[in-house]
This record gives sequence, structure tokens and C-alpha cells, in this order.
Amino acid sequence: MKLTQLNGRRTVVWGLGKEGRAAARAARKAGASDVVAVVDDPPASAVVVAWSDAGLSGIPILSGPTAQTACNAAEVVVLSPGISRYRPEVIELERRGVHVTNGTALFLADQGANTIAITGSKGKSTVTLLTAHLFNALGRDAVAAGNLGTPLLDLLDKSCLVVAEISSYQAALVSSGPHVAVLTSLFPDHLPWHGNVERYYADKFRLFASQGSSRHGLVNGADPIIDALLSNPALANVTTYATNDSEVRIDNGMLIYNDIPTFSLKVSQLPGTHNTINIAAAVAVLARAGINIQAEAERLEAALAGFSPLPHRLEIVKTVNGVTFVDDSLATTPQAAIAACNAFPSQPLTLLVGGLDRGVDYTPLITYLKERATHSAVALVAMGPAGRRIASSLNSLEVCICDDLPEAVHLAASLTSHGVVLFSPAAPSPADYRTYEHRSHAFRISVEGFQRAP
Repeated sequence: MKLTQLNGRRTVVWGLGKEGRAAARAARKAGASDVVAVVDDPPASAVVVAWSDAGLSGIPILSGPTAQTACNAAEVVVLSPGISRYRPEVIELERRGVHVTNGTALFLADQGANTIAITGSKGKSTVTLLTAHLFNALGRDAVAAGNLGTPLLDLLDKSCLVVAEISSYQAALVSSGPHVAVLTSLFPDHLPWHGNVERYYADKFRLFASQGSSRHGLVNGADPIIDALLSNPALANVTTYATNDSEVRIDNGMLIYNDIPTFSLKVSQLPGTHNTINIAAAVAVLARAGINIQAEAERLEAALAGFSPLPHRLEIVKTVNGVTFVDDSLATTPQAAIAACNAFPSQPLTLLVGGLDRGVDYTPLITYLKERATHSAVALVAMGPAGRRIASSLNSLEVCICDDLPEAVHLAASLTSHGVVLFSPAAPSPADYRTYEHRSHAFRISVEGFQRAP
């Protein structure tokens, strides 16, 4: 469905966050009929104020039975990312003939030819921002948007290239694909929203399944789960990057393009092997967008040197007498925590883990830590239900269990005479913290207050 098809149709926007506000603005501008917003529970006053401040006070907000009545009477329902398309109420709406969509699907139906979409279980934010950064460094106007910031529907009037980070929630209703789609990594995540891992993978793949023959799909061939699923029909026409036979790969600190060493990655501020693969992804996108990689090698290397790591992703907070404290609070899965640990392959490591326990399989992280402990010093500070579950399988390591981050930082400092204290929790934030940024702030405050005697 294109935005123009909302004209004259009774439209409900489900959700009041930034995506919901963008959808309401776009629906009203497209001439949708009787636009209303619905939420599960009566909204807090701050949310209502934000709605009004966005110029949407004329669009009523409904909850409870009146919200359900509005949805049943709608011709189109636009879901915000937090509303699972697999909820029984949503499935019932589709059964009744209501067209269920979301902001990403509406945007790509209109602007897909001018959009690069980046998805993946991890790595998508870095690849999105790096890709936009490299395009801009080469003089091509590009903006990074989507899941990491500006809602796509707020960019409808922009003429620039859109590099969009797309979550699995946003991809789940896509029916018209982008010009270039990228899959950075794949492992089980967000299962409560999707219902099962197969559906989670399938929703990621919608970006590729919906592409026409003139568009491009790029996937990380070095990722074992992606490699195992390349026979999936949705990935039938993709090109891999980061493998030995790929057009774009990394070898001995060099970006290799068409088997020719093209520029050095030693200038990069991005730590870890996983980030060299993220660089390969960004360069592969530029190549698909018509950039002459070899001719632009010097400018690409300079642009890469100027790209800083994202906040809360392997961000060095402080070094005190040989101990470096690193904030990687966005690592909310075991695979992300492993990648973070690998960014410091030879240093003594104290890992801070834990948070909410979503029931994910921590075997990969446990196996990794046991193996690493056979050749280098590893200690563990565990917090919350997830941390305790990880710690219960690591009796062979030096393990401390605590209740909060300030105590965790204190314990980690006492365990580490030199090396790295890495906060890479491998689990979502507990209820004590509003967001991952709030949890990160607590870590950083504790670190900033730490002093080690010389």
C-alpha cells in the first residue's frame, strides 16, 4: 500500500511514540479519513502533551473499548513497532479485511528506490551510520534514519538518499523492498514479539523477498546462521560480503575490493573483528550504489578515519592505572557480548553481565568464556537473573554475584589489576533502569567515581 492509497480511507494509528506521531502526520497529509490514534491503556499526561506538541491535538486518542471499536471500523491500521503484528487482536483485524501496515512499509512503497535498508540482529546501527557517513564524505547527500532516530515517514519530502536502520518489528509488514537491503548478522532475538525464531528470521528476510530484480541484496556470508540459510527462497538473489570469494572482504588489515587491496583499515577507530565486517558491509553498499571504490579509495580511507564508534558500543569510559573501563551496554544478547570480548583478544578481561532473563540460550557465551579462560585471565561479575544463570555454569572462573551496577563496578575493579573491565551485559535492562541509556549512565557514573591507588 502506498501513502496515496490512504486518501479517503478510515485510518487508525496504533501507538503514540515517535513512529505513531510520524504515521499520524503522514496519514492526515495523505487525506486519510477519520484518523484516530489508539493505545492499550490510557496514556500518561506527558505522552498526551508530546502528541499535542507534534501538532496532532486534532487527532483523538482512544483506549479501551472505544479503541477496539475504532479498529474494527477502520479500513487501515498503521502499527507502531512496539505492537506485534502477531497479537490476536491484530490477526483478527486482518481476518476481517482491515489492511494492517506500518510506517516502514508505507515509506518503502513510496521511496524504496531511493532507500538503503540495513537490518540484522546486531551491527545494523554501525553499518547504517557508517554508510551514510561515507556517502556524505564522497559528496552524496545521505541521511541515516529509521530505527536509530528519525522515523522514515518524516523524510517523505526529502530529496536525499535515505540509509535506514530497520528492526525486525519494522520489517515484518514490508511488501515493497528498498534499492539495497543488507543483513549484517542473525541469531535468535525478540522472540516474544515474533512468537518463534523461524518467524523472527522470516520477518528479517521480508526486506529481500520484496525486492524487484533491479534491486540488490547483500548479506554477511561470514555469519554462520546466514550462511546456513542462504538456500531460503527469500535470499535467492543476494550477494555475500566478507567471505574469501566476496567482491568486498577484509584481509590482513586491508579492504579488498575485486581481489585488489584498496585501502587500509588501520586508520579505523572501530574496535573488533565484527567491526571490520561492518566496514565491508558499508563499502559493499557503496559499490551497489554506483560508487567507484578503487577510484575513491583515498577519500574512503580518510572518511573511515573520521568515523567515531557509536555511544555505548565498546566505548572507552576511563583508564585508571592500567585498567580500562569499557561501556558496551547495547550488547543485550550473548552473541553481542562475545563480539565485544573478541575486541580485546589478548588483555586480561573482567566481564560484567546480567539483567532480565528472557530465556535465551547462553551456551555460546558460556562456551566462549570457558575456552578463553584456558589461555588468558577471565573474571565474571554477574547481576540479576540472567547473570546468575550465566554464573551458575562458570564455576571454573573467578565469579562474583551482586545486585546493582555500582557494586558490580567496585567488584570488577577489585578483581582487575590490569586489563579491561567490560560492561557487555548480554541481557536487557532490568526494571530499575528506564532504558539501556539509563543503565549505561549508571555504569559510567560508577566508573567516573572510581579511583585506584597508584
